[in-house]
Amino acid sequence: MLTPKQRDERAMRILSVIELSLDATGEVPTALQMSRQLSMAKSSLHEALVRMQRDGLVEWDKHAIKTLYVTDYGDLTYERAKRGKELGELV
Repeated sequence: MLTPKQRDERAMRILSVIELSLDATGEVPTALQMSRQLSMAKSSLHEALVRMQRDGLVEWDKHAIKTLYVTDYGDLTYERAKRGKELGELV
């Protein structure tokens, strides 16, 4: 089981992967792409995304494909977390 700090760090790593993909391609990465990049099982990624949704960091339409997006609160939280850190440290 992850500690709250580890869960927060995992969430920031996921937000970082999303941000980098949006900057590079203009699209949110797929779950498979994120799990590979983060070296996480897809089930662990899904669990983390569900927690992030409950925390208000991300949102998606479970009835549609590729609808994951970072909320305004998620953007603000991510920006605060990366201040003073290099982006590569978050991934």
